[in-house]
Amino acid sequence: SVGWAPTWNEFGIYSTQNSMVPRKSRAGGLACAFVQRRAICSSSTLDEAVRALTVPGWSEGASMNVVDVRGKRMANVELWEDESSVLEVTEDVMNYTHFNQYKHLTTRKGRAGDSPAGVG
Repeated sequence: SVGWAPTWNEFGIYSTQNSMVPRKSRAGGLACAFVQRRAICSSSTLDEAVRALTVPGWSEGASMNVVDVRGKRMANVELWEDESSVLEVTEDVMNYTHFNQYKHLTTRKGRAGDSPAGVG
């Protein structure tokens, strides 16, 4: 997936996508752009957006930054095929940066989502 322009809706849900290049993709899986569009356009809270993004069956993966302006909450959502991980950015976290790699998503084998050993 490539990074996309910021997206927002009338309910104050704002998102950006970090560029990700997973080593493996699933033919016939859900297209990232369509899942993201449905999630952001139809959600009025951070929790709704996260639920809509974390559906299984993605063709590839993404790292989404989602902000609920009205609810004053933010999360980074890492996704890859059937796996997902959500990190809510709170005052305790203070700052969250992303470097186009999976930071908190691990596979069922306990490996990073884009690790060669984790995707095989």
